[in-house]
Amino acid sequence: MKFKKIIQYSVRIIIFIIISLVIGLTFYTINAKRVTGNKLVMPFNKTIAVVLTGSMEPTIGVNDLIIVEKTNDYIVGDIVVYQTGNILVVHRIVSINGEVVITSGDGNDGALDDPININSINGEVINIIPNLGSIVKFLKSPIGFLLIISLSVGLLVLSYKQEKNVKQVDLDLIKEEIEKLKNEINK
Repeated sequence: MKFKKIIQYSVRIIIFIIISLVIGLTFYTINAKRVTGNKLVMPFNKTIAVVLTGSMEPTIGVNDLIIVEKTNDYIVGDIVVYQTGNILVVHRIVSINGEVVITSGDGNDGALDDPININSINGEVINIIPNLGSIVKFLKSPIGFLLIISLSVGLLVLSYKQEKNVKQVDLDLIKEEIEKLKNEINK
């Protein structure tokens, strides 16, 4: 019985941590985007993003999830993310000349982008997870966010209800035992 209580307590702590992280990172991201104007917020020098266009196909497809890491060491051939205006661009570096970087999308038939300053690069793509972006887009949507919070709170409530039921069963067993003892004494 003690092991079960430890498990329940641990599950509650994990759920509380998940809720706190989701809410905390969401508010951090929203505020950081507003304050800095940067569309790719990197709280731990790494972040994830969903690719919305096919400019990097076949290397990176629409709705692929990319993991981006902040670095200052770029070389020709790196796939990088940079912001131009209010749009994030994921393209490959084709040349570097001092502080000036030229990029191009693999699926853009060799068309080169306008030159950018190397300091405007947000980070390098270090991993690509095909098709996972659709799920992330849904979870980042208001409905997805509410779903995560609702499921977490539901699991928390369910955990407390189960504990209450177990306590009630234990209490009922104790009452039955007391009644049996009373009946034995009265005989």
